[in-house]
Amino acid sequence: RDAQGRRLLPLIIKDVAGLIPGAYKGQGKGNRFLNDLCDADVLVHVVDVSGSSDKNGVAVEQGDASASSAAEDIQWVREELHRWIFGNVAAKWQSVVRAARSSERAAEERLLALFSGYQGSKNAVETAVMRAAIDISQVHTWSRLDLHRVVAHFLSVRFPMCLALNKSDRCIAAADHDRIAVAKQVATEQGYLAVPCSAFVETTLLSLAKAGVTEYDLGAKSFSVLDAAGAARTLELTAGVWDKRAEDYRQLLATLGGTGVIDCISSAVQLRQPVLVYPVSDLRTGVPIEPPNKGKHGAPFRDCLQALPGTTIEDVFLALKRNAVEEFRLEGDFIRAEACAIGQAGTVRQCGKDHVMDASTRVLKILTNKKPAWQQQLRGTPR
Repeated sequence: RDAQGRRLLPLIIKDVAGLIPGAYKGQGKGNRFLNDLCDADVLVHVVDVSGSSDKNGVAVEQGDASASSAAEDIQWVREELHRWIFGNVAAKWQSVVRAARSSERAAEERLLALFSGYQGSKNAVETAVMRAAIDISQVHTWSRLDLHRVVAHFLSVRFPMCLALNKSDRCIAAADHDRIAVAKQVATEQGYLAVPCSAFVETTLLSLAKAGVTEYDLGAKSFSVLDAAGAARTLELTAGVWDKRAEDYRQLLATLGGTGVIDCISSAVQLRQPVLVYPVSDLRTGVPIEPPNKGKHGAPFRDCLQALPGTTIEDVFLALKRNAVEEFRLEGDFIRAEACAIGQAGTVRQCGKDHVMDASTRVLKILTNKKPAWQQQLRGTPR
């Protein structure tokens, strides 16, 4: 858990840097950068809200004419993604028209295939078409404007985006709260979630804590200085500059309730919430499925698996057979599953393999026809 008691779950965060205006035309890393995005479930767009960098990410002085505003960054990145997908789909649009000569169904299937390269599900494409209020059965008659509308909605479904308004510490220290407010307003108007944060302050406080000169935990709302001189030496600052930095850091934490980094990541996850599954050996007590360690059970509901929406009990069963829980591998063939909602052990459901995980089956006990080795040993131990 973090310093505020929030449970932390593992995530894969992929740093995809290098997007510049014109990437859809091949500038910069071009399509190679854009293709890297397809692994992601959610995008976190890191925006310099302080106005101290240009569109290419090069540092400039605040107030410099070449400095890019957060509002501009928000707009052009989404436009790059839109033009990338639209260009690819439009280039192959004649294949949809040809398929329509065979049947409407063939045309629909071809449309779905054109979006499959972005790891978008059939449901994602159908949702985009529905939101665009266009008849999918008449896909071969769509205009370019119709396709633009579908791509725009597909982007919002397939690539939900959270904006990390980074370097907020500079704005707060300069009492320039308007920059943050304007960026949040622009984000809201365009349908995005925006979270003020400072990655620099978070990493600085963590490094100082590691050096033993401050007390600070990941995501905490405050920090304590144990050795001011040591902190100044660690950061290679004079005592006076460190004192000013420390005050700025405290002001940031007081304003945001932390550095905002954990809040930003958590907010991004909420845009495409995973299905949380708690595999247990006892639904009532929440005892984990791993064997007892020196006679002691693990903490209740200790293990938590993150699954995609639509995950079935069979998917969870197969994951447990592949060591989804550390130092435990489920043995045997599936018999049945017993499940309940969190805190509802009195209402147990009997479920088969095909049951789709939902709120009523978050706590899960899977029964197989083979006991784990440790259970077999206990069974043969004299009492």
